[in-house]
Amino acid sequence: MNKIYLTAGLLLFSYCFHAQKTTNRNLTTPFGNTEYISGAVSSVISKDKDSFQIVKDNDNGKYALLFEESEYTSARLNNDTTYDPSAKSKGISRSIIFENKEDLQKLYSEIENSIKNNIAKKDIEIGGRTITVSYVKVPLIPGTTNIITILDDGKKTSSFGLSKNRWKDLFAVL
Repeated sequence: MNKIYLTAGLLLFSYCFHAQKTTNRNLTTPFGNTEYISGAVSSVISKDKDSFQIVKDNDNGKYALLFEESEYTSARLNNDTTYDPSAKSKGISRSIIFENKEDLQKLYSEIENSIKNNIAKKDIEIGGRTITVSYVKVPLIPGTTNIITILDDGKKTSSFGLSKNRWKDLFAVL
């Protein structure tokens, strides 16, 4: 009987801490007629707001991966010396637009491949845009994977990291 309670407890723990999907639509979408597909939270930041969302534009069928980036991370990536690192960093909503579902699924397969094969950084080309998948693995701690890309204005942007299970849940509905 104790094994049943232990198994149920482990399943509940796993669901609560590794498979957190949300319906909180807090990120800014580039589309006018948006359909919310999925969302996930990063363990690095607030657990009550999405760190990532997948949305679809009902007008043209395009998809977007929305994510939050810290102002501090953006300044570091772009060598912005005007940013005061002692100031409280605020979240910046970013998006990567994909022409179709297949391109978005290709990104997920590359993320999954990086985690599986322990690839630290990998540049991939999707829809004319280069996206860097960055997998950070620390010994004895589950690794996280984030994505880095260049925005239309030439600035680099980087997402917070998600664990393997959270990426899987985010893309599960596709």
